[in-house]
Amino acid sequence: SASLGGTPAFETRSSLKAPSIAALIALAGDMLPGEMKGTKLDGGVSAEVHFKKAGDRNEFEADLAVDKGIVETVQAGIPVRASFDVKVKANGLPLEFKADGRLQASVPGISREAMSVGRTSVAAEFSATRTGVEVKKFSAEAASVVYALADGKKIALGKVGLSGRGRMDMNDRTAAVDSLEMSVAGFPPARLSGRVGMGDSPTGRFSFETRGIEVQALRALAAPFIPPAYEGWGTAGALDVVLEAEGRRGADRRAAWNISARVAGKGFSFNDPDFTIAGDKLDPTLTIKAAYTIGSDPVPFSAEIGLLGGECLFKNFYIDWAKHNLRVVASGSFLTAGKGLDGLSVKADLPGIGAVNMSGKASFAAGPEFSLAAGLKLGLAPLLSLYSQSGTPAEGRTS
Repeated sequence: SASLGGTPAFETRSSLKAPSIAALIALAGDMLPGEMKGTKLDGGVSAEVHFKKAGDRNEFEADLAVDKGIVETVQAGIPVRASFDVKVKANGLPLEFKADGRLQASVPGISREAMSVGRTSVAAEFSATRTGVEVKKFSAEAASVVYALADGKKIALGKVGLSGRGRMDMNDRTAAVDSLEMSVAGFPPARLSGRVGMGDSPTGRFSFETRGIEVQALRALAAPFIPPAYEGWGTAGALDVVLEAEGRRGADRRAAWNISARVAGKGFSFNDPDFTIAGDKLDPTLTIKAAYTIGSDPVPFSAEIGLLGGECLFKNFYIDWAKHNLRVVASGSFLTAGKGLDGLSVKADLPGIGAVNMSGKASFAAGPEFSLAAGLKLGLAPLLSLYSQSGTPAEGRTS
């Protein structure tokens, strides 16, 4: 409708409802773009549009929906099938909108060079506006993943899954991941969460953890790399791994990241076939911390190894770590450009026995090169006492 006198006015309403997108596409015939030929697209579509102009005032509303949408196509030789539902509500000038949707897709097993991936499926639910996107639910699963090595060996994983949710805010230029979880058959889940501020110098905070990784599962995965001489060794225990990173922007606008990693073993045990080298009930820990400013070099770091319990036998030497706690502390700087270590300092303390100190530097640019100075202070009697206990029953050992 329109007004011919007084304040200019115009109003229109239109609607469309088609039970089959494929039927609409067929009407295009030869006008269909070449990249769409061979692609099947179907589903029901409906749309309603309302526009009203009264003087300088404009009103706009639109609803668009695709119901039970289907896409079947071949990309890079891989057949892909997806189903989806989308609802979009738009209004106002400048335009504001809200879109809600659901997607499910699947591809059969594929193989590219050394990598083979079993049947894979993906599902997602999302919501989007002019200012951001929220992935309310996401999941992906591959039946298997196999990587073939050059010598005929292979690394094989069973079912691999990924699930989580996240969001992106275009106004704040931030993205957040809430509990992204990765699962691999035979391993405990690994979880990632965090938030990042986007830009030339990104900042944010991330946390990654996985707990209870069985040593036997790791050994089975690494089997192609284990030298034959160690195939008969026995191993047991579990690992916890926690990684954290936090980045803040400094006065020079460059992001400075503090990074830490902690690996903790629980109930470790190992032995050679003859039990001349063995360890039992070991709970080792490794902690690494580093500070990295984007665009700067070197990167300072520190590391610490601890062994506070359990026992080990090294041929003629027996050590009860509960009585002789091992603590190794290292620090220095990693040269990212020169590919080396500078200002390296290492100190190993073994209470009741002595200490070992090392300092120096290392370069890996043209092959490993080391320049180290070492000093040690050991008590001869306590050291010999470890040797004297070789072969003595546990109840008769002294320290």
